[in-house]
Amino acid sequence: MKKICLPLIIAAALASVLSCGPSSYMLAVDMRKASDSGLDLLGKDVAVMYLDRGDTTTLNSRFTKAFAEGLSLSVSDANNGSENVFVYRLPYEEGTDYACKDSLVSLLMTVNSDAIFLLDPVELPLAVCRGRSGACRVSLHVYDAMNRRDQVFLFSSTAQLNDGVSGSDVRRKALKAGRDFAANFHPNWEREHFTILYYEQNEWIEAANCADRLDWQEAMKHWLKCLDTRNLLRRSSAAYNMATACFMLGDFDLALEWLDSSDKDCKLSISDPLRQRIRKALQTR
Repeated sequence: MKKICLPLIIAAALASVLSCGPSSYMLAVDMRKASDSGLDLLGKDVAVMYLDRGDTTTLNSRFTKAFAEGLSLSVSDANNGSENVFVYRLPYEEGTDYACKDSLVSLLMTVNSDAIFLLDPVELPLAVCRGRSGACRVSLHVYDAMNRRDQVFLFSSTAQLNDGVSGSDVRRKALKAGRDFAANFHPNWEREHFTILYYEQNEWIEAANCADRLDWQEAMKHWLKCLDTRNLLRRSSAAYNMATACFMLGDFDLALEWLDSSDKDCKLSISDPLRQRIRKALQTR
């Protein structure tokens, strides 16, 4: 997640102090979402395998290998935390169904990865090999062992190759084509706003400042101390903030528990929107 820097203006909350209710401010955060492919590779070890028909000196073989390398580099760069992306060559054997789930699971276990990308051999059109502009078809089979849908995904596209491909520039053009194709697996970012509640007391102010820095673990330490009160509204506010922090840290089940606790003490008007966010996240994780 990325914070959009907004000033934490405490002085603007004087009216709230007089009414004994909590002050609040909106924290704008760029939230990481799934890629256009629907897959999220953050923190996962990914193996990229390419099928090779045998002669590694041909343009087709060299293009396929470099395409796989470009794909792996771009996937790794875009998914910081998905640092372990390895490229493997797999000799192609006629009659073998490499794209079926059983085959991919077997390959996945062999290389001990969380997800596997299997690239079909790329066949460059004859015109492209003779220096004319054209396009080649690319097919990629993906299996993510941590994806709850538990299926093989097929991604196909065409790579446009201007002025053809020659032995001297095949690697450069294939690397670029692989990187371009990898954009399907880059995470999307969506700006969202979260409400942080606080009171004009040191513990609350410290917690709010931690939240403003996206230091959720430290903020939670302060909010836990704020829960030690008989004031139901204050206790509800602290529990609500705890729910927000758990949501931001990806612990959606615990976020719901804290929100239930907040509602039990004093139902806040901002509770339902946060609950909807949490439930949506639970459905898509």
